[in-house]
Amino acid sequence: MRRIPLALLAVSVLPLAGCQEEEKIVHYRVPRLETFPTQHEGGAKAGVRGKVRFLAAIVPDRGELWFFKLVGPEAAVTPLAEPFEAFMKTVRLTGKEPPIAWDLPKDWEQAPGNQFRYATLKMKSEGEELELTVSKFGGTVLANVNRWREQIGLKHIELKQLPDETKTLDVAGVKITLVNMVGEQVAAAPPRFGKKLDLGQPKIPGAAPGKAPDFTVQTPAGWQEQVPASAITAKQYQAAPNVQVTITALGGDGGGIARNVNRWRTEQLKLPAAGDKELISLSSILDLGTKKALYVDMENPRETGKPRILAIVIAHPDIARPETTFFLKMMGPSDRVASQQASFEALAKSFRIEGK
Repeated sequence: MRRIPLALLAVSVLPLAGCQEEEKIVHYRVPRLETFPTQHEGGAKAGVRGKVRFLAAIVPDRGELWFFKLVGPEAAVTPLAEPFEAFMKTVRLTGKEPPIAWDLPKDWEQAPGNQFRYATLKMKSEGEELELTVSKFGGTVLANVNRWREQIGLKHIELKQLPDETKTLDVAGVKITLVNMVGEQVAAAPPRFGKKLDLGQPKIPGAAPGKAPDFTVQTPAGWQEQVPASAITAKQYQAAPNVQVTITALGGDGGGIARNVNRWRTEQLKLPAAGDKELISLSSILDLGTKKALYVDMENPRETGKPRILAIVIAHPDIARPETTFFLKMMGPSDRVASQQASFEALAKSFRIEGK
């Protein structure tokens, strides 16, 4: 692998590598891309659409977190604050299938789960049709609360402020964190991809709405496919114990490579944001046949388990004006990630946009 500045990388769609008998080719249809709230440079907000209320609950479950989220116009969501808390008091971890259960209020409806979320609960309030989504992922309570705060235009908080901004419920010995915030619905700014590294504070990637291309990929032997915990995750695997791999499709340049890398560093590895030279030192070119891809490798040796992230970035159709950017990411303890590195690279080499 050859070191190269992030700004000069030419990442693009890759040809399908030769199949091995123990692998299987999975065809995947990517749904319509979501639009995430972003901010213009300098902090000026883009297209404020009005006040929204964000109700959420975080339920810890053996090292992972269940997320219950209800977001909508403030006038519609506010009357649901008390019913939402009452509902969360019925949530229970089962330790079997299904892994989590609850008592559904009589005027709510439950839709089946899919690849992107465990369940969707639907209700009406003040003439609005609302959705409460249930998903599962990792991270810390603080990191997720701050991620949600960004989405509605609020500033990050520190760990010592968390008790003042959240409420804790003890439900059958499980500490559930409740979040109730009011912010602004911000329209997404147009995706940008400059020649210079954008090294500002990490932001949630801005995804332009639209249809992402379908793709095929070969699942490495021994990997277990999981239900994606996030609405923007196209595929999710357990590669080894405590080693998770995700393929995420974002519109445009996904908010910028540097911002995504720094978001992973600060939120998931507990490292400080990296500057220009350090980001370049962390990046390399991964040769995937006739095309190249950005390959990022970073870890935090001071954290328990020495967490490590490998990420491969693929832009479609080209790096200059990508319509979609795919982020292939593997995270887990350093030694276990190392044991799956060859399989992770093989996954990337098998990635192909359908019809190409």
